[in-house]
Amino acid sequence: MRRAAGTGRTVLFALLGLLLLTGCAGVAGVAVTPDPELGRRLFREAEQLYATRNYRQAADRLAQAAVYLPANADLILRRGEVEEYLGNFANAARIYRQGLQQTGERLNEIRYHLARLELRVLKHPQKARELFRQIPNWDWHYDDLRALFLLLEKKDPRGALQNLNWIPYRLKNAPESAFVHFHIALAYAELGQIDKATERLLLAIDRNSHKGLSRQIERFWNRIQNAPLPPAR
Repeated sequence: MRRAAGTGRTVLFALLGLLLLTGCAGVAGVAVTPDPELGRRLFREAEQLYATRNYRQAADRLAQAAVYLPANADLILRRGEVEEYLGNFANAARIYRQGLQQTGERLNEIRYHLARLELRVLKHPQKARELFRQIPNWDWHYDDLRALFLLLEKKDPRGALQNLNWIPYRLKNAPESAFVHFHIALAYAELGQIDKATERLLLAIDRNSHKGLSRQIERFWNRIQNAPLPPAR
């Protein structure tokens, strides 16, 4: 009976969180006290849904978790990623922007994801540039974004490649290197070097773990190839 009561309480709090996020009139203005234990529990449930590719359900559970765990950088990054995968780019940007209140090493990661979204997808270069200027120039995110500005704003794919080509040596096979390989592929495609672009896309597929990037890779692959996207190796 105690377990059933605890489960019922979890569901009740989760539903309240969802109602608050969706702005329902019946609970508008109700203050919710952060509850890290409940937030972590909901986050774990969301991660299980994510692992089984139930992304829409995962998005709902992540939103519920965020009510009780509002300052968790991992949660913010996962929410943004899932919203990107679902094509909810403006909402993903809103979530990343909420994370700009973070401190510590994850802040530059949040800035980076928001900046690349603002620049390439939402077409807000000025917002992206403001974020770019806040990233230290020793951080690989800085060089990757600088290359994106050269590619998309200055229409200079060769200059972009000069900034990008060294980064994979630093990141090696880390999942983050998938973003760099993808951007290198974009630059090669602009130069008409489709074979090199395809080679870099395959490296991006092999290293990637970000579902939002997966969708971008798939769209770009379909644009330059007349074949199905290969699975990750």
